[in-house]
Formats: sequence, structure tokens, C-alpha cells
Amino acid sequence: MEAIQNCVTEIKINYIPEYLKLKKQIKSSKEAHEFILNCYSEEELNVQECVKIIYMNNSNYIMGVYNLSKGNIQSCLVDIRLILAVGLKSLAINLILVHNHPGGSLKPSNADLHITEKLKKACELVDLNLLDHLIINPTKEYISLKDEGCF
Repeated sequence: MEAIQNCVTEIKINYIPEYLKLKKQIKSSKEAHEFILNCYSEEELNVQECVKIIYMNNSNYIMGVYNLSKGNIQSCLVDIRLILAVGLKSLAINLILVHNHPGGSLKPSNADLHITEKLKKACELVDLNLLDHLIINPTKEYISLKDEGCF
């Protein structure tokens, strides 16, 4: 009976690398934008904010995309702990945060700027690199917060 009381539930997180089949390297915000558009449905772009993370290895080859969350028309939850957990489990080195603005504006909100800075600091603590934060609108235009000098 005592042995059973000392048992702890095992936690399992699986990542099965398929990125070697993809062989897609991201060298610019434009390439990241072109890639991530294929990961958004028309409904996602037009109806509600959706946050996705592109994870890459040290040569910026895409390892996978994580669908972090879906929100409402004007906001979405960004859980930094989940971003880091997936990045660490997949042995990623670099990542790009992407979300959409269904309202059409490409201007980053104060919340967008705040989460970018917060995520950048958190990534640095665990040796991950936040390379960019892209915002996409329903007409598939985008803005790169890195290119705009926001971080």
C-alpha cells in the first residue's frame, strides 16, 4: 500500500519531428509571411484572432507550427509558458510569433508590443530566440514588428 502512495503520475509530451521532409528555411519576414498564410484558414483570418508559433532549428529550417490559441474578434490569449514548453520539448532554437487582426489594422496594439517584449525576455532565459512577431490582416497583408524596429 505504501508503494502506491509514493507513485507520481508520469507526464508525457510527444513531438515527432517531420520537419526534415519539409526542408523549408525562413530567411526573412516575407518568407515567414508566405509560409504562415498556408496555416491560416479564411475563417481564421476574417473572424477571430488566432495565434500561431513557427518553431525552427538553428539554421531556421521549420520544425513545425503550433496553434497556440483562438480568441475573439479583437483579442487572444498568449500563454508564454506554453510557447516555451513546446519550444523546449521540440528542441527548437528560433521561433516566430504570428497572429492576425480580423479588423484589418496592421498597427500593433499596446498589448501586442507588451507580449512581444515579455516573450523576448522569457525566451532569452531558456536560450530560445524570438526572431519576429508578425501581424496579418484579412487581405493577407502583414507587418513585421522586427522590421519596424519594435524590438
